[in-house]
Amino acid sequence: MSAFYQIFHDTHYKYDSPVSLAQQLAHLWPRSSPWQRCTEQALEIFPTPTTRRDELD
Repeated sequence: MSAFYQIFHDTHYKYDSPVSLAQQLAHLWPRSSPWQRCTEQALEIFPTPTTRRDELD
């Protein structure tokens, strides 16, 4: 028996004044295991960050 899930997640930040330096950490890449397999993943960030590091959660 198989099940397929499509998951969407949005995170929005709103500050009272312009922010020149802020670091955010989000663990959003799913991990495959013997009982589940991630077949596709995508991550869009706007505006594009100056640095980005992708890792498994």
